[in-house]
Amino acid sequence: MSRLPVPGSDDNTWGSILNDFLSVAHKMDGTLEPGAVAAAGGYIKPAGGIPKTDLDAALQASVTSADTALQPGVSAGGDLAGSYPSPTVTKLNGVAISGTPSTGQALIATGATTASWSALPSTGMAFQGQWNSSTNYAIGSVVIRPNYGLYVCTATNTNQDPAGSQPVFNSFSQSLWQTNGTATNDGTTVTLTTDSQTASAASIIYKTALASQYVDVTFSTSITSGGTPADGFGFAVLDATANSTSALGTGAVNVGLVPRPSILAVRFTTYSNNYIQVTSTDGFGNATNYGSVGFNSTGNHTWRIIFAPIGSAVSVTVFADGNQVLVQSGIITSVGTCYAAFGAGTGGSAENALLTSPTLSQLGTSAYWTKIATGV
Repeated sequence: MSRLPVPGSDDNTWGSILNDFLSVAHKMDGTLEPGAVAAAGGYIKPAGGIPKTDLDAALQASVTSADTALQPGVSAGGDLAGSYPSPTVTKLNGVAISGTPSTGQALIATGATTASWSALPSTGMAFQGQWNSSTNYAIGSVVIRPNYGLYVCTATNTNQDPAGSQPVFNSFSQSLWQTNGTATNDGTTVTLTTDSQTASAASIIYKTALASQYVDVTFSTSITSGGTPADGFGFAVLDATANSTSALGTGAVNVGLVPRPSILAVRFTTYSNNYIQVTSTDGFGNATNYGSVGFNSTGNHTWRIIFAPIGSAVSVTVFADGNQVLVQSGIITSVGTCYAAFGAGTGGSAENALLTSPTLSQLGTSAYWTKIATGV
């Protein structure tokens, strides 16, 4: 059995004993014998790298998990299904996808949260006239949504409102509204001012905040006076971060709404200089007046006001008794989440200002239509 030389012994045989010892693990040229390291319990890395099978069980399990995991740059996000090595995209940004694509097809929305691979309409866009809620429109249908714009259908078989309009209120139910100043509410008729209340201001505010200033509101008014009618009434959206349901502006032509901070309003003056005017205020209540038109608002009228988005600005359209009387575009406003409010004011003269039949819809973005033109 090979051994190392023993000091003090093995005289004249040290060289032979040492060579015999080293030859167990070395070749004559000094390199290791192939099996020497393994025989001693060591490991020699193969020329091609360490194979997974040479790792212990725990490391093999970790490597296997890494092999089948999603790789960097691929986000699951609930949109992938299947498993390695061929995961399947079943959703895109949360929209469920069905079908298998083929040449010439596109991913077409079939609902708010669904889409499928489908052929584009062979005839392209087809004008269908004015939108009708009883019609199911096909992809590519182009319709006019009166007072909102021109829309193209991007989802199959829908009769959804292109403007994305959702009803909010349709009454003066006392539990839904708060009266301020001289305003009173019997649940059907709101009396903002009377002809005995000079130098007064009133507001009535819907208690639930709206998601944005994009609204479509209608209401009826009866403005009478035993003397000279004055000074007017108005509708506004009041930014909720700067106002509350007890907000009240000043009287006279400020109609109980101005100079509240951060509002967008339409004022209807009823003094000798009768006019309808669009007004907005900044965060300090400083007013900017936009387009106005002469109009005598006394007597009985039905009004419709639309605050609609156009790009980063707002367009205001006013109708009197079904006829468009004012359009003002390009209004920049800071109003976001807001309260819907009516108001009125008097100065040296006074009037009976009554409101009835309110309805309001919140405008939004339809998942079924794309707006391609405004002003129609």
